[in-house]
Amino acid sequence: MKKIWTSLYKARKSLIFLGIIFLIGLLVGIIYFGTVNDTIVSNIQENLLNTHFNSNIQYHIIFFSIIIFFSFCGLGASIGLFLYFYEALSIGFVLATYFSVGGFSELIFAIIYVILYKFVYVLLLSLILIKSLNLSKNILGYFILKKDCDLKNMAITNFLIIIKYCFIAIIYDIFLEFFGNSILGIFNFLI
Repeated sequence: MKKIWTSLYKARKSLIFLGIIFLIGLLVGIIYFGTVNDTIVSNIQENLLNTHFNSNIQYHIIFFSIIIFFSFCGLGASIGLFLYFYEALSIGFVLATYFSVGGFSELIFAIIYVILYKFVYVLLLSLILIKSLNLSKNILGYFILKKDCDLKNMAITNFLIIIKYCFIAIIYDIFLEFFGNSILGIFNFLI
């Protein structure tokens, strides 16, 4: 447990930065919902009751692969940050949509949806981004600032950790593919 707290303490600047990005994305998603015209809102409202939620396993595999590849070029963090911002924006949009459709009970359903379908993914993406930011910072520091470090060992260690997180995300996507709608169906009474 102490190792976890030590790791979190070392990554506190990255965590604060990711928290700010997430909050900005969440607010932009809510504001974006306010700018969408009424025709789109009515189409969304009609389709909410007939929605079958899918996990995004292909989407996650593609983006994790891109983040891993570009981390070794020093660009993985920027692509990952864009994805992180987009996920926060989509969460804000989903919450605002459900709240506008049915008020508080639909908002509760949306929160359950976000926890089930987005929370684990965003958490793993945060951990991947922390490692990717660290790796990108060290690679850029090594080549641009000529900092002395064991780049090979650091790259291999971070790469293996990122792969582990990606594997966990894919396992969770497979779980959601088979059980996500059943779990979410328990809360359909809120809609």
